[in-house]
Amino acid sequence: CIEGSFGEGKTAQLARGIVIEVSGIDSAGEGMGFGVPVVQYSDGLVYSRTATNRDLSTATSAVWERTYQMDEMGGDKINGYKFVPVASRGVVTVTYTVDPTGVSISVSKVWLAPGYSAVHILNEQSAAFNDLAAEGSPTLLDGAIGRWQAVDGSWARFQSKSVGVQWSLPSIAGAQLFSGRELSPPDLNWAGLDYAFGPSFTGTTYVINIQKAR
Repeated sequence: CIEGSFGEGKTAQLARGIVIEVSGIDSAGEGMGFGVPVVQYSDGLVYSRTATNRDLSTATSAVWERTYQMDEMGGDKINGYKFVPVASRGVVTVTYTVDPTGVSISVSKVWLAPGYSAVHILNEQSAAFNDLAAEGSPTLLDGAIGRWQAVDGSWARFQSKSVGVQWSLPSIAGAQLFSGRELSPPDLNWAGLDYAFGPSFTGTTYVINIQKAR
């Protein structure tokens, strides 16, 4: 779903991406959803508070183009983990194409204010996704999943038997893949596989496969 309910906890006011719904219930928790840009500057992380959608759906696929204004700063130590509105530091568009196997995501930088050191593309759902596996690494469950750790294999996946879903994505050339999970109600409730690109970022494409939990 692209027009899910507002998020939970500290990210409630931020613009989210695609979220998984099962039987009409949003499974993203405090997570940011799939395919959400965040830009790193010396004075902090810049998120999107304002986003607009354009429906490009066809007879066979749901297609949404979401335009993110990078106009909210915070969530990091520099800013005391608080979020505050700022003048827009850029625009990033993301096109989501949904089919029975998952979501194809295409990210394009329209413009970003100079001075950023990294662009992160977040892929997050709720901490109910408590089973992490990656190529060449042991499977981790619950609290054994770190808050922010590098994934060096060619793929990684999160699974939730309570939700009944697993989702996976590949590593991307030119980006470092990170995994993380935090569950500390009421503020933190997310699990994610996030890409980190350097300052030469102009865009990327990737596919998130979604299937039943095993």
